[in-house]
Amino acid sequence: MSKNTKYLLISLPASISPTNDHDEALTTLRSAVTLDYGTVFPFPIPEFKIGTLDALVQQADELAKLEAACEGVVAKVGDSLRTILQGDEAKISQSKTVNDKPPEQYLKSFHWNKVKYRADRPLGDIIDTLQKEITSIDNQVKDKYNSYNSVKTNLTQLQRRQDGNLASKALTNIVPPSLVIRDSDYLETHLIAVPRNLTKDFLRAYESLSPMVVPRSAVQVASDDDFTLYAVTTFKKHSQDFIHRCRESKWTPRDFKYKEGGGEEERRELEKVGENERKVWGEALRLGRTAWGEAVMAWVHVLALRVFVETVLRYGLPLNYVCGLVRTTGKLAKKARSSLDTKFSYLGGNAFGRDKKGRVTKDDSSTSADMQAAGHMGNEGEYSAYSTIAPSLLSSSIPKPFHLPPLPPSLPSSQKKKKKKTMSTNITYHPSPLTHPQRASLRQQKGLTIWLTGLSASGKSTLATSLESALLSPPYTLSAYRLDGDNVRFGLNADLGFTPTDREENIRRIAHVAALFADACTVAITSFISPYRKDRAVARGLHDKAGLAFVEVWCDASVEECERRDPKGLYGKARRGEIQGFTGVSADAPYEEPDAEGVE
Repeated sequence: MSKNTKYLLISLPASISPTNDHDEALTTLRSAVTLDYGTVFPFPIPEFKIGTLDALVQQADELAKLEAACEGVVAKVGDSLRTILQGDEAKISQSKTVNDKPPEQYLKSFHWNKVKYRADRPLGDIIDTLQKEITSIDNQVKDKYNSYNSVKTNLTQLQRRQDGNLASKALTNIVPPSLVIRDSDYLETHLIAVPRNLTKDFLRAYESLSPMVVPRSAVQVASDDDFTLYAVTTFKKHSQDFIHRCRESKWTPRDFKYKEGGGEEERRELEKVGENERKVWGEALRLGRTAWGEAVMAWVHVLALRVFVETVLRYGLPLNYVCGLVRTTGKLAKKARSSLDTKFSYLGGNAFGRDKKGRVTKDDSSTSADMQAAGHMGNEGEYSAYSTIAPSLLSSSIPKPFHLPPLPPSLPSSQKKKKKKTMSTNITYHPSPLTHPQRASLRQQKGLTIWLTGLSASGKSTLATSLESALLSPPYTLSAYRLDGDNVRFGLNADLGFTPTDREENIRRIAHVAALFADACTVAITSFISPYRKDRAVARGLHDKAGLAFVEVWCDASVEECERRDPKGLYGKARRGEIQGFTGVSADAPYEEPDAEGVE
């Protein structure tokens, strides 16, 4: 079925045929639509127990709301399947069936499920059953998807411990046992990850950081592109002082205790979590397939009920009508409607007339309010001479259903046409005649960067705003400026998205901007999620290299607490799959907590 396919549910009184016969009425409906505008399929609806007129009007309103709820659940389940199947359209399409049928075939051959939704029960009971079912489907899929997402995040973090840099990765297979002092009452070995640009400073200063550091005990254990790992021996009495001094010097102490067979234990844990992830993945996939089919089935039954209720309200009793499913396209739907209006305008009474040339015209201004109040205007807000419902998502989305929201104007760099990066060569750095201390003396203020990091809704922006206001006001009256994660994406970083590469570039740019503010003797207050330790280490290293103060503040709030706050509604969108790569929620976007002590 084409993406542009549109469906209309049409009900007409059997009196449109001379004999009041249902088959002849359906033939009359087909002749009105014609094959030029669409194809008509029978859509049989049983008769239900009808209550009072007031109850029917109320049920018409309830069914309209229930249809919208069904749309939402089907969309969420579809997005969950998309995430689980990693966007593979072929597999997604295969997973979306209703009663083991392709959705289009289910629609064309629809028959009321009298076992699941007993037609002999009161109409209100059937609506209540459908409401409970769609709520249950939503909750089951949400719980299972959250469980899968949690396991996937755990697996990703374990894999990062195998592939990260020396400031974060597991050290079991890196540190030789012979380098670690064990079973000593006096001595202790510390492992320190030092940014590569600070190794000379470390080797020159580590012996005097605290008392009782064993001279010349620093041994290089390993090195990567970002850090060099050293083993240093101190007396236990002064170990905490040494670790504290290392943190103050922007060197990262690593917690490490040698354990016999530790590498094998980590490997088994990774395998165990991997097996669990595959198990939960399979469970989530099976539930997603089943839930999608059941949600669509419930949705179509809700539509059938809507047609029935609106038919009773429009044509009255006794009921004698025919219902057809019109398969058309977005462009041809208007022509099909026009053809139906021309054929059956007499059913609309005074709402329809003819112009001087005999063409059918509608007097919408005089009837819209009354018809809307009576529930006769379907779900497109346009009155017709017949009962019609055009389900929005059903019209275009069942075969290839629920697409992610369109990308914002600023596409991630990975989505754009890649350009070859070139470095400027004919440039010369022009230093200022003023040194930083001289500038600080003239301005009567030292500059620094306060780097706020944490999950979305952890309070970074609130804290940054209050801090900026306090510093600018008496009694401090300092020069301060706030750099907000969202604000900079309207200008400086408008060309970046949220892929790992774009996140890295986002932090690199802001680190340089913050360093310029700090060098100008201004307090730069940055509030960015900055989820990766490596990127935060780059920002710190940039300031250290320039001799600028850098304070990292961790707004430590759990995912649960941030999701409870959720002032922008982003966590809800991420849980529904409307936002991909959302830190703390998406399996491929974890937040790497700082190793150093943070500030809550």
